[in-house]
Amino acid sequence: MVFQMARPTKRSGSENGYFIRRVPADLKSKIAGSTLQIGLPITTAPGAADEIRTTVKVGNAVVKFSLLTDSPQLIKARHVRASAQVDAFFEASRIGPRELSFKEVQALAGVARTGIIAAYEDNPGSEADWRLFLDFVAEAAPFVQCGERAEDDPPFSPYLAERELGTLFNVDAFLSGQGLILTKGSREDFVVALVHSLHSAGSLLRKRATGDYTPDADAARYPAALPSPLPATSPRSDGHVKTFAELFARWRAAKAPAPSTVSTWEGHLRRVVKFLGHDDPHRMTREDAERWRDSLIAEGREAIGKSYLPALKALYAFGVRNKTTGIVSNPFENVRSEQKK
Repeated sequence: MVFQMARPTKRSGSENGYFIRRVPADLKSKIAGSTLQIGLPITTAPGAADEIRTTVKVGNAVVKFSLLTDSPQLIKARHVRASAQVDAFFEASRIGPRELSFKEVQALAGVARTGIIAAYEDNPGSEADWRLFLDFVAEAAPFVQCGERAEDDPPFSPYLAERELGTLFNVDAFLSGQGLILTKGSREDFVVALVHSLHSAGSLLRKRATGDYTPDADAARYPAALPSPLPATSPRSDGHVKTFAELFARWRAAKAPAPSTVSTWEGHLRRVVKFLGHDDPHRMTREDAERWRDSLIAEGREAIGKSYLPALKALYAFGVRNKTTGIVSNPFENVRSEQKK
């Protein structure tokens, strides 16, 4: 139930748009084969919250999945939403496992509950469907019951509970879709809370299937606050650059370039920051570099391959060589422009 390209593309023989993103080189061995859940907007309305969800498997080299529409406007909107979620997943993979507080665990279980209810509340199907859903949840419940256990009770095991829930809910996909990787303890706590939230969701949807739309009594049970969001970038140790300006200042101090070079490169960096919508050099990807190159071409800029791209490539190369900057890869490596002038 939870169930590197510069722009959306279309697969040969299909009208639906596709999302394709290269897996960063530093993450290939960590995340190949992982699953994540992507929420795609139903409409192009600004800020629209309603979405459909699709579960995606990360390949060895790319993340690729259908955007489930042939509408150019909706393809664009879904690509933007998907890109943000995939970036969050990449960032979470770099940061590593997070430890959640008890309240955050409950809030996360509430997010899972809300997602299932939102997906099925308008058209819940038959009551029998939800009786079966609750039967599956009941198979997992004995593994996470707290308190004293009788001799014939199964062992306390969130791991086994998660396996029992596998038919209904993909925990890895859900957490990845939230931009989260949890520590072993927090994951176990989440599975315990998840069993209860799935039972609550199934019970409500069983009522909805009979035409009972009385208020959701359990909605207020879960904390309103979601788990604190992932930081926009990986935590940087003291001394690591946090902005393009800081990275440029380090390069300038080391290279003592001519004033004309300083002026030119500062202009390039202002364009990069405006294009990206953020000022964090650690977040720039190969796809971002290619998209920026394409935007410069679309603007009719000249000397893209002789000035813009070499400047950013050199700046990142400096960062990679100087470990104190925290820069670990060069997104402009092998990014070229075929311009003739």
